[in-house]
Amino acid sequence: MRFLIVAALVAACSHPSSSTAPTSGSWKGPDVLAHVPADTPYVFALLEPPSAAVHQKMLGNMDAVVLPALTKAEAVPLDKRLALDPPKRALLGIMDAMRGTDPTRWYENLGFTKNGHWVLYGLGVWPALRVEVSDAAKLRGILAEAAKTLAMPELEQKDSNGVPYWIASKLGMSAIVAVTDRELVAAVLPSVSLATTVPVVLGQKPVARSLRDSGELADLMARHHFVPATVAMIDTGRMIAALERRDDFATTSVFTAPACHADYERIAAAVPRIVLGYHQLDTRGFTASFVVETAPEIAKQLATLHTAMPAAPDAAHAMMSLVVAADVDAGVAMVRGWLQGLADHPFQCEQLAITKMVVAGALEQTKTLIPAELKGLHGGELVIEDANESPPGGAGYVLVAGDQIAIALGQALHKLPIGGLSIAPDGQPLELPVGMLGMSGVTSAHLAMHTSRAALAIGPNSKTEVTTALAAPNAASSPLVTFDWDIARFIRQLPSVMKEANRNNLASIATMTSTLDVRGDTVAIDIGGTWAP
Repeated sequence: MRFLIVAALVAACSHPSSSTAPTSGSWKGPDVLAHVPADTPYVFALLEPPSAAVHQKMLGNMDAVVLPALTKAEAVPLDKRLALDPPKRALLGIMDAMRGTDPTRWYENLGFTKNGHWVLYGLGVWPALRVEVSDAAKLRGILAEAAKTLAMPELEQKDSNGVPYWIASKLGMSAIVAVTDRELVAAVLPSVSLATTVPVVLGQKPVARSLRDSGELADLMARHHFVPATVAMIDTGRMIAALERRDDFATTSVFTAPACHADYERIAAAVPRIVLGYHQLDTRGFTASFVVETAPEIAKQLATLHTAMPAAPDAAHAMMSLVVAADVDAGVAMVRGWLQGLADHPFQCEQLAITKMVVAGALEQTKTLIPAELKGLHGGELVIEDANESPPGGAGYVLVAGDQIAIALGQALHKLPIGGLSIAPDGQPLELPVGMLGMSGVTSAHLAMHTSRAALAIGPNSKTEVTTALAAPNAASSPLVTFDWDIARFIRQLPSVMKEANRNNLASIATMTSTLDVRGDTVAIDIGGTWAP
């Protein structure tokens, strides 16, 4: 069952729609949201199926993982299968069904709807999953055979108003799995109230007010300029309410302690909500954002960290680049202030007691986090223009900005196991002995610095490049962090750097750009990319 859920989530999550952003109130989402309570503390859903073209662009990611696994499973002979333990035999049986007569249709072979809707959400804190199916009888039969193979005494088959479901209970919790006429449904529920919660999960008893009726997702997407594709939301205030419920979806009473409520309210005030969504998704590429809605004071403090750095070359002109445009000292001081606040006013809830030790340790570490010679850093930039595995080498540069660059660089050169090297803060390139870099493919390296900047470049044009990097003008505005990556080129030229599974996961993406920055009262990680041909 775990394999089915993971496969369904990953496959569906990888295929959002390419629609335009909805107008607030004019769009409420698919029917599957009718089973999601309006007060759910978290939801993660595919709201609109992908276009066939986008589906084709992204399907290779999962196929590269699933199809070889199906081939490997098929090769296990019957005598060896019979010797395996029941869970492994059950998994092989499911994989046989996935393979079918056409393994490339493995998702549909299980009975799921191609490009169907799905939603993961909370009934209180209790998780529930719904995945659209096209052949309920087929999927139900596959699960029944797997349950029979498992032969677990704690796994029972029961019935709720004509709908069969499997259930296993332990430690006051029950996991259920069912296949209705339209959906695979899975959930974890409190065992004490199954008589009333199971009908809600199976859609036989309506929720008081649904997320579809509330229109909240439409408002959320309008606020963050999301298209109705894959969307996620975690509401910390509702999470507190869910922890303190006293109805059929209640948790244990430990969360209702007054100290817990006050502590959780502090957390919710700092981070009211977390959302995820797409701004654009089509056959060319995608842009998406992971947004943390914060207290205004937190966002204001983070915004003060901004500094300015030169813009890095885009993914079309460099294999990889990383730019940090933030005041490092101010960032550490800000974090120390947050930690000191927690140390002076620690959480009182027993469940959060461990934070006292964590905060104390973190405070101590921040004292020596930045060596004295590196104080005053205002940002840094790393650009890898080219790289090869054999012989090991490449081209690119590092640029660092700060108040004590000359001091720090002088000390660093003094510590090197070579003599006679010194550099003045006059911007003139200093040639470095390439042997010190330990890369046989590098034939030239130069270093240069001003009083507030230093640059190191390697590669055939290092002398020119180090001067250019040192003199580059700052961008008009810089996110706190910017990362550009030519993934296709990286995999092609450095195949051994990544594990095969990671290469497969990234094979459909050609280039990617991501930033971390503050927007209003939010902290946003924006990610954009282009598809591989």
